[in-house]
Amino acid sequence: MLFGRIRCQYCGEPIELSYAIESTVVWTPINRAIAVANTIQTCSLAMIALIPSAVFCYLLDWRSMFAGFVLLPSIGGSIPVIRWAYTYGDVLVPDPEFTEAQKKMRLHLNCWLSYIAIQSLVLFIW
Repeated sequence: MLFGRIRCQYCGEPIELSYAIESTVVWTPINRAIAVANTIQTCSLAMIALIPSAVFCYLLDWRSMFAGFVLLPSIGGSIPVIRWAYTYGDVLVPDPEFTEAQKKMRLHLNCWLSYIAIQSLVLFIW
């Protein structure tokens, strides 16, 4: 058993070997995916901070600053969301928290890609 335990440290129930293996093999990656999704969601708030800087660069006619300090960070911010969606987006697990994480990551992916498309359009028209 993990760490030599044959009983649960919290309730004292015996731990079956098959349950311990299933828990380690199946649920550890799922819990890690949920944690990463929560971290991405927290970091995606940077998108909101980029909006005023985009408007500021546009009003002052700073095209290179717009591309360097607004568009490139947006692309960089979308990469973890794309990676998460590629890795865990199609996984089917009967866990409501994981299903919620998948929905949130789809929403964040759509938001990032929409924001990048708007920025690219503004830069192209500009």
